[in-house]
Amino acid sequence: MLTFNIPGYRESSRIREISWDDWFRTFDARRLNLIYQEQLRDGRQSNFFRTESPDRADA
Repeated sequence: MLTFNIPGYRESSRIREISWDDWFRTFDARRLNLIYQEQLRDGRQSNFFRTESPDRADA
């Protein structure tokens, strides 16, 4: 799984830190899309994001 480790938010000991170059290399090699939400309906900043493969059967 390719994700972000944001301090104080969903921290996990299972995450292995890699360089940004490695992150983007993997992102590109897997042809992933980054889905994110800038704001919630009430205008507050959203923290929502996910990586998604366009090759998924349900995408």
